[in-house]
Amino acid sequence: MSDKGLFAPGAPRLWTVPAGTPFLDALASALSDAVNLPERPDALADGVIYVPNRRSARALALALHSAAGDGGAVLMPQIRALGDLETDDAPPGVDSAFADLGPALSSARRDGALMSLVMAWFRSARDINLPPHAALSSARELASLLDAAAIAGDVDWSRLPELVENADLASHWDQSVQFLSIITEAWPDWLAEQGAMDPLVRRLAAARMIAQTWRAAPPKAPVVIAGSTGATPASRILMDAALALPQGAVILPGVDGSLSEDDAAAISDEPSHPQHALVRTLREFGTSASAVPCLPGVGVSDWEDRRALIHESLSPAALTGDWRDRLGILAGARVPSDFTQDALRGLDVIACRDETEEALAAACLMRSVLETPGQTAALVSPDAALSRRVSALLKRWGLDVSPSEGTPLLRTAAGASFDALLAWWCDPADPVLMAALLRAPHGQSWQGADPFERWVLRGVVWWDSLSDLAENVRRRLSDERLRERPGGSTLDIIEAVAHQLADLEQALKAGDALDPAAFRSRLRTALPSIFDLETLWRGADGAALAQLIDQLDLLAEPIGALPPRDWLALVRTLASEAKVASSVPDHPRLSIWGPLEARLQTADHLILAGLNENIWPRQPGADTFLPRKLRLKLGLEDPETLMGLAAHDFAGLACAPRVTLMYSERREDAPAVASRWVWRLQTLVRGALGDEAAAALAPDPDQDPRDWASALKVPLAEQPPDHAVPRPTPPVAARPARLSVTRIDTLQRDPYAIYAESVLRLSPLAPLGKPIDARETGTAVHRALELFDTKPGIGTDGLLDLLETELRWHGEARESLAGRRAILRNMAAWYVDWHATRQAGLEGEPHLEVKGSYTFPPPGLPDFTLSAVADRIERRIGGDLAVLDFKTGNPPSDKEIAAGLSQQMPLQALIASSGGFEGVAVASVGELTYVAVKAKPDVRVIGTGRNLSASPQDLAEEAREGLAKLIGAYGDPNRAYLSAPRAQFVKYEGDYGRLARRAEWTSEIGDD
Repeated sequence: MSDKGLFAPGAPRLWTVPAGTPFLDALASALSDAVNLPERPDALADGVIYVPNRRSARALALALHSAAGDGGAVLMPQIRALGDLETDDAPPGVDSAFADLGPALSSARRDGALMSLVMAWFRSARDINLPPHAALSSARELASLLDAAAIAGDVDWSRLPELVENADLASHWDQSVQFLSIITEAWPDWLAEQGAMDPLVRRLAAARMIAQTWRAAPPKAPVVIAGSTGATPASRILMDAALALPQGAVILPGVDGSLSEDDAAAISDEPSHPQHALVRTLREFGTSASAVPCLPGVGVSDWEDRRALIHESLSPAALTGDWRDRLGILAGARVPSDFTQDALRGLDVIACRDETEEALAAACLMRSVLETPGQTAALVSPDAALSRRVSALLKRWGLDVSPSEGTPLLRTAAGASFDALLAWWCDPADPVLMAALLRAPHGQSWQGADPFERWVLRGVVWWDSLSDLAENVRRRLSDERLRERPGGSTLDIIEAVAHQLADLEQALKAGDALDPAAFRSRLRTALPSIFDLETLWRGADGAALAQLIDQLDLLAEPIGALPPRDWLALVRTLASEAKVASSVPDHPRLSIWGPLEARLQTADHLILAGLNENIWPRQPGADTFLPRKLRLKLGLEDPETLMGLAAHDFAGLACAPRVTLMYSERREDAPAVASRWVWRLQTLVRGALGDEAAAALAPDPDQDPRDWASALKVPLAEQPPDHAVPRPTPPVAARPARLSVTRIDTLQRDPYAIYAESVLRLSPLAPLGKPIDARETGTAVHRALELFDTKPGIGTDGLLDLLETELRWHGEARESLAGRRAILRNMAAWYVDWHATRQAGLEGEPHLEVKGSYTFPPPGLPDFTLSAVADRIERRIGGDLAVLDFKTGNPPSDKEIAAGLSQQMPLQALIASSGGFEGVAVASVGELTYVAVKAKPDVRVIGTGRNLSASPQDLAEEAREGLAKLIGAYGDPNRAYLSAPRAQFVKYEGDYGRLARRAEWTSEIGDD
């Protein structure tokens, strides 16, 4: 070893790397100098270096390789994460230290055991069968409390009842104490029976054994603990032992050497302070912050102004005096304004309108870094949604940068496939779940998936079960009542898929309650028939899914058999915390980290985003079982300590040479507050710079990412108003030469719909499993009334049966029909009476569902054909005709007819008076009538009200003139098919509103 630097005789064993200095690079450089690594590449081979997490362990290995120079291979030391003490892998040379420890208790096994105890408690104390997923949530809360007790050390749970009794708390806290008997009484007994230990208890015991081993036989090789604040007892125990070793060293991150004894005393009572954990650690070691030297090779003056300003901004208000005095002290011989300007060099604070702008601005900043060769950038945020959004936005430039925390398991291909199977298993007849299963990412290529979805799953649900669907799908899809029907070969494929799903349902026996062994057995049956197993288990997501299924066994073993719905809820609860690392290699220059992953990391440009209150930092949640004052009396850690650790992480990042702090003024469409850290920094800067503060904190005007973000999406308001509104003008020859009477009304109300369906030939797909709507209801009632005329003498009961049969065929649920039966009976009785009265005034039998057309030559255009299907045409005594239309809703008003917006009936009168209906001899039309067959039936004769007084023939003539004018107008090649130009007359959202992108332009410029 070298006689200088880190391990030199008489050198300190406790060091720090100041905030803002690249920690791992500084550590690697100091280690290399201490052992002369370029000349002795094996000098650290027997050493052990502890760092906070696995990411920093990988980064340190790279830094050591770089520090050794270009000399070739380096024999690396054992680089371990401090969290690995809970595993069975012991550090080199101390394997015997673990000989007397019980096995490590996996989180799944612990959660499962606690879950069974929770369910047993609810059964015995409350006579409640708690659902397993709810019990798992409670078990995880208890596990967190156990971990908190392990971290705190000596927690005497026996004092809890007395503390609650004397604290004068609400009665529900007494119930909480009773519930906590699970961990105070039942849990220790369970651990003893199993011979196991809680993970953090075992970690603490392991640390003590390792420390004892080091003292008994001090390692000759270097032992370094770096980057930990000593926030846990286990880490402090190891640090204390390492300090006594001949080649031991502890390197603390970001110790503020300017802290006085008074400051340290105050900070020890403020757990939310970023230096709180470090002050406590140093006190245990019998030293102070000012006595801790910087690591060899690290200059204390680099960015010292920034560190001072950031540390001051993170101090709670109770620890700071008048800001003028504080700035004066920090500035020293300089004036506060000069100190502040120097401190802000390289730091920007950006307030974005909302999280959308924040994500786009962050993506633009990361993209801009690539313009400088060799420069690196990292986004750091605890907001996983923001990180995923930035990752997605970077793809627009071909940059694949995945968040380091990984993707939630159920968002991956393997997780989504497994979730689709379990969800379908719970309700096999659900069309949405069937579609999800057929479209699962790892699903085998179902030959009939497309036609099965198109012809069966889209539209109303007409089946009661999968077996019902399989048995009747061919008859259903061949029924003449369907406007469109699949061909024979397509029908064969559809029927095959239906039988496959029905057979699989029978094999799975979806209604059964299954224990873990039976559940696995059924999975083995289902998975090969649905998924390509070779791809399902491949990759990181497949491995994570396999691990989740193994955890599921441990979790569910104590609780017995569960129905599929409980298995699904359990899987989703368990998977909620499972993350899958991206299989895409890390980008060489861009990274997206969470605060924990960013610990000890650095980049040339750090972008700290999501700096809103309760996002970063996140407020400690209310304890489910214990109020804060009881936690403290029991000796548990103050929840504010987590805030202090978060503040320490933030300080280390914010002190880097080039930093951008970002927050949103609105989140989730509600006002948002900047993080307390940002707010405090802004307050200090305003105190020093006054009106110049905003400019000092803002980015350079030509480097503002908000401007770049705005340039990527030109606002509609800056474009000509008509630019956004679709105005299609197809050639006259392509325009429709035939329309029905109902489509004439559509042409007036929403011309764009006619353009889409008649020119573009686009037909909307029905939603998956949509409920029956007014259209299907109307069709069903029309069909029932038509059949009624063909079955004389069936009466009210017969018509009621027809109505129920047709409504059920068109998708009305059985339970809905049962609830409406009384209303339908009243409708049927009214119609039978009306029908009998009506028949008495007719000559011959009425014409039902009769087709008709009327062709005429618009001026200068080819012939145009108007078509119609009249519900009922009668020849009244005297020879004239009556045209009737049945409605299941409210008929158009006289005002709409008079205004020319509802011309269905006048146009049918035009066709009838012209002899255009099949089998109906030409005659004048003497009556146009709407028959409303609904809960309150009604009959309305058109042209007899005060708003419209005109004969049917007059209405027909007016309709003729209006039709000729309308069709002639669309014979103009410059006439555009506008989207709902009179939106107030559109009764419901059209099928083509999204195609016309109405939501984009109506909110900006209004309707025409």
